[in-house]
Amino acid sequence: MSVTSPQGFRAAGVTAGIKASGRPDIALVVNDGPLAVAAGVFTANRFAAAPVLWSRQVVADGEVRAVILNSGGANACTGPEGFADTHHTAEHLSGALGAVGVEIGAGDIAVCSTGLIGERLPMAKLLAGVDAAVAALSSDGGPAAAVSIMTTDTVPKTASVTTGGYTVGGMAKGAG
Repeated sequence: MSVTSPQGFRAAGVTAGIKASGRPDIALVVNDGPLAVAAGVFTANRFAAAPVLWSRQVVADGEVRAVILNSGGANACTGPEGFADTHHTAEHLSGALGAVGVEIGAGDIAVCSTGLIGERLPMAKLLAGVDAAVAALSSDGGPAAAVSIMTTDTVPKTASVTTGGYTVGGMAKGAG
């Protein structure tokens, strides 16, 4: 029961060293198809974080092929530099996936960040974590991805449901 329950989804969760605790902090979910249908619900806050601004643009056409998530740093209140870091993360992931034969453009990659506000992400660690996540992708990687997005959570939160011949899987984070 995870984000990889539907056929065609792979995920990974790895440790990049963003969190001081040393716990896993990078999650990657890739949709290998055949469909790339997506929708998103985003904050109404006027001060949306850079990943929110980026991902709103990505989801606008109704298609997403990959989501890269980090925990330990929110990339919020980081100005144009934070948005550039978000864009660079998507571009880097696109290249890393391309190197293993998965062609996904940066414009089809949502980026999510959670954690400390007001500090830029340690990009060298983050990008190394992206590479490690690509290497770890598997159809069994959903539980590891769910653990990697935890901050104050005490348990990973995952669910899946199958009805009418379709399966939807997901993961979430939040206190408790």
